[in-house]
Amino acid sequence: MIITVKQETTYLDLWNLIPPDIPVLFWDTCGLLDCLRIVTRFNKSHMDNYSFVAERIIAGEVVSVITDMVRQELLDNYDDVCNEASREQNKAIEGAIRLMELLGLPEPDMLTVKTTLSVANVVDRSKNIFHDILRNSYLITDDNLFRDFAHMRIMAKMPPAHIKQEYKDCHIWGCVTNCASIRPDKNRKVFYLTSNTTDYSAEGSKGQVADLIKQDCDSTKIDFSFNIGALRAGLSTI
Repeated sequence: MIITVKQETTYLDLWNLIPPDIPVLFWDTCGLLDCLRIVTRFNKSHMDNYSFVAERIIAGEVVSVITDMVRQELLDNYDDVCNEASREQNKAIEGAIRLMELLGLPEPDMLTVKTTLSVANVVDRSKNIFHDILRNSYLITDDNLFRDFAHMRIMAKMPPAHIKQEYKDCHIWGCVTNCASIRPDKNRKVFYLTSNTTDYSAEGSKGQVADLIKQDCDSTKIDFSFNIGALRAGLSTI
């Protein structure tokens, strides 16, 4: 996969490049990859929510941002996620056709079903949404500046490193929080989407944001979301 973005920038220059007064959305890797997992894990509302967010980004109503670490993780995981989704889609189509055959659906109706299923390519639609988001995203290229932040959180076993001591999670979070903290307009809305309910949650309470992550969000005024539906709800209020 080749990742095409709107523009590369440093974290310091980002705020000089983007239009004023528009909300900014930072993506965690899994938050973007989940767009490709609609067939394997989610439902139609999930696709509708990603489509809504993508349309807002394309229209220039939301600024989309990824870090270089996210870009690298996308490159590492894209093929596997897409292949899994394609396998699940094919199994679902074969299962639907088999069910219609068992029910004795008349041949003309069977032909309609087969034709409909052959063009209803959910995987391709989700890929289009995924790439629409990336093509309209800014890429922060100097996120290596936050290695010390990641190292500190890992050594101290502080969220998001309190469960698995995952360097990449801390690296991404360090870039996002530092970038949000230096925005000139502190009233500008900043959102962060991750579905990583293990590393960002309180230990033993999956889905409840860890206290330190809450403190990070409070100090930098970040709206934190664990799922695309919550993010859409937040964006809909603006």
